[in-house]
Amino acid sequence: MFSGIHQNYRYPRDRSFHLVCWKRFLSARRMRQGSGLKITEAYGKMHEENVGKRMRQRRTQKLRILILLSLLFITCEQNKTPLAAKADQIQEYPSHEFEWTADTLAPPDAFQVYMYDIWGTDENNVWCVGHSDLNKYQIWHWNGNQWRNVETHIMGERPSYFEIFGFSENDFWIAGYTSIYNGYLLHFDGEWHRMDNNELATCLSLWGSSSQNLYIGCNQGIIYRYDGDHFTKYETGKNLQFTTIWGLQSGEIFAIGVNTENQPAEPPIRYLFKYDTDKFTLLDSVVRVTPYVETIGMDLWGTDINNLYSPTGNSLTKYANGEWVTQFYAALYRVFGSSSYNIFTGGYYNRIYHYNGIDWAEVYPGSEELGGMWGVWCNDEHVFLIQHPAYFTRILRGKQMRP
Repeated sequence: MFSGIHQNYRYPRDRSFHLVCWKRFLSARRMRQGSGLKITEAYGKMHEENVGKRMRQRRTQKLRILILLSLLFITCEQNKTPLAAKADQIQEYPSHEFEWTADTLAPPDAFQVYMYDIWGTDENNVWCVGHSDLNKYQIWHWNGNQWRNVETHIMGERPSYFEIFGFSENDFWIAGYTSIYNGYLLHFDGEWHRMDNNELATCLSLWGSSSQNLYIGCNQGIIYRYDGDHFTKYETGKNLQFTTIWGLQSGEIFAIGVNTENQPAEPPIRYLFKYDTDKFTLLDSVVRVTPYVETIGMDLWGTDINNLYSPTGNSLTKYANGEWVTQFYAALYRVFGSSSYNIFTGGYYNRIYHYNGIDWAEVYPGSEELGGMWGVWCNDEHVFLIQHPAYFTRILRGKQMRP
């Protein structure tokens, strides 16, 4: 569950070895006292010739007691050693502390610059995509020192972009649409290529295991799969916008579709599909009602079937053991992570939350109005967030501080 306070976890003090030491000490003391009494009583009755023998026995008894006590304290010290070793073996969870830097994408000749999604291979090679009134400001690249706008120089219809996803520095994809709402799909392999041939519906989301196994979520309830040569079309029979697709290492692929037939009126209806034997099968659906009890959001990220996270708009839910469980309540609509112990989520009201494998914590409680969190990408030590303060884009870069 959510906790705004970072908790330091320590192993509790083990009292059992103290009790063992105390019992052994009492036993040794009784042994020593008993031996002393026996020696004292016998001493007066001994003949002179036996005095030396008794004294030697007494010295021997004392020596045995000293050896016993030495072994006792050595044993107690040995009992402490595993506790220290356990503390050293605790996994080092990521910190909730970040050093933040803000970059503004607001060229003076543009009226608006709205970036919607972000992706990278590392903290020195990050791309973000979106919409601008000038085509040259719809793709931006971070090289580790500065942001610069990138033009594709592809002739034809003017696109806007929704999502970016890739596999390496020279192998990534961008999904979007044209002014007449045809799909627009770009591939970068060192050069820019338009791949859709005006044959796709509006492209909204991307995920794949490679460029030969790429899934594109579209409107009209359609999902395409690209195998490196051609597109296969999957129709769900519902008028949906597929806002997110996410796959697991197990090979399972999920897609969330939002009903467009009753938009923009409430309540939006969301559907969760799973890819199964060359088709997408409906798994679950949700209707947003009052009070807002939801299970499926508009975004999805996870590492396995028991660690799937979805922000619903007013909470973050997690799918585990066959059911959705609310993690905490906040105005959330984006989620992304680099592992099961390094996850970010955010949304409205300038709230950004981080999970480090132990708890959720708010990591950037900024006071200024930033227009929410529209996109997020991270690796194990850095995070990049998209925000819209006004008619331009602000990229918030966070560097994780080591505990």
